[in-house]
Amino acid sequence: MSRLTQKERMLLQDQLSHEQICITKYSGYAARAKDPELKKLFYEFAADEQQHYDTINSLLQGTGQSQTQTQYQSRGQGQGQFQGQSQVGMQQSGTQHFVAGQSGSQQGGMQHQYTAQATGHQAPPQAGAWQSTGGQGAAAGQNWMSESRTIYGGQISQGNQQAAQQGTQQGTQQGMQHGAQQGAQHAMATSDDKSMCEDMLMTEKYISGTYDTAVFEATNPQVRQALQHIQKDEQTHGERIFKYMQQKGMYQPQ
Repeated sequence: MSRLTQKERMLLQDQLSHEQICITKYSGYAARAKDPELKKLFYEFAADEQQHYDTINSLLQGTGQSQTQTQYQSRGQGQGQFQGQSQVGMQQSGTQHFVAGQSGSQQGGMQHQYTAQATGHQAPPQAGAWQSTGGQGAAAGQNWMSESRTIYGGQISQGNQQAAQQGTQQGTQQGMQHGAQQGAQHAMATSDDKSMCEDMLMTEKYISGTYDTAVFEATNPQVRQALQHIQKDEQTHGERIFKYMQQKGMYQPQ
C-alpha cells in the first residue's frame, strides 16, 4: 500500500476513535438490553465495529490486513462473547426457578400443616370411662358426644369458610400486586431498550456522515474502498435498528 497523506492519516485516526466509541456502546447496551433479540443484534454489531476498528488500524499501520480474515476473527469473538452471556443468563434463570420451587414447597407444606391442625379431631375418650356408669350414663355420654361433635363440626365448618374467604382475598390482592409489578417492569424494560435504540440510531447517522467526508478526501484507492465498505455496514446497522424499532412499535414515521 502506498504511503498515506497527512490528511488521510488524520481522517483515519478520527474514524478509529469513532469505531472505539461504537464498540463500547454496542457492547454495553447488549449487556443491558432486556429483549433477547435486541441483545443478539447489539452483540453482532459490536463484532462488526471491532472488524472496522481492526481494518482502519491496519491501514494506519500500513499492513493492509485482509478484510475477510479480520471480519471472520472479530465476528467469532463477538459470537463467543454473546454465547457466554447467554449461558450465564440461563444459569441465573435456572437458579431462580430452583429457589422459587423450594419457596413454593415450603409454603405448601406450611399450609398443609395448618389445615391439618384446623380440621383435626380431638382424641376420643377412653373406652370404659363412660361405659362403666351404666345404661343412663352411656346414653347421656352418647348424647353429649353427639352434641359436642355437632357443635364442634359447625365451628370447624365456619372457620374453614372464613379461612377460605380470607385466602381468596389475599390471593387476589397478591395477584393484582404481582401483575402491576410485572407491568411496570416490562414498561421500564421496553422504555430502556427504546432509548438505547434511539441513541445508536443517531450514532450511526453521525458515523455514516463522517465516513462520507473521509471517502471524498481519500486519495489512496485501497483506503477509499475500505472506507466505502465500512460506511455501507454503518448504514446497514442503522437500517436494521430502524426496522427493529418499527416492528416493536417504538418508532412509527408519520
